[in-house]
Amino acid sequence: MHGTFQPGDYLIIIQVPLDQVRIGDIVVFCDLHADDDDNSYFVHRIMQSRADGFVTRGDNNSNYDSGYLTKDNYFGKVIYVSRKNKKRTVADGPLGFLRAHFLYTSHKCWEDLYRLIGGSYNYLRKIKLLPYFWRPTFNRLLLQSSDGMLVKYLIKGRTVANWWPQQNRYTCRKPFDLVLRDPRIK
Repeated sequence: MHGTFQPGDYLIIIQVPLDQVRIGDIVVFCDLHADDDDNSYFVHRIMQSRADGFVTRGDNNSNYDSGYLTKDNYFGKVIYVSRKNKKRTVADGPLGFLRAHFLYTSHKCWEDLYRLIGGSYNYLRKIKLLPYFWRPTFNRLLLQSSDGMLVKYLIKGRTVANWWPQQNRYTCRKPFDLVLRDPRIK
């Protein structure tokens, strides 16, 4: 439910009869196929109504859940979310359904864009042509600690890469990995 909820959110759930929930509502249910000792609860949105029960899906998932929501695995309906001591109502019903479709569509658009650009990005990294056209000015900051030396690469005060020579470890943020040479490679 990424996009709707964030880690650390508190969900306020009420137990309403299953026949009173509707498409677009966010519900809590358990996995009937899990071990009895394993309390696997899910918080997903109702997407369709079928004769066997309701079809659910997380707002950030591309696939529907494999099982149906029935009275046997239904726990309750999420009505509020509390984040940083601020309580807000959760979008449900038709508005919640539209929100779920918006989140899903935007997620798919980002995936498609990444797939389209991802290949080009890897190609640019492979041919190493970009450093001839883009030459940002990096500042190197050397830090000494009990764990050894750390080299930070900065642009306008922002760390874009770190190198730990003793540990032979290097990290670099995109897109700077296209122009910054990995110091481990000679």
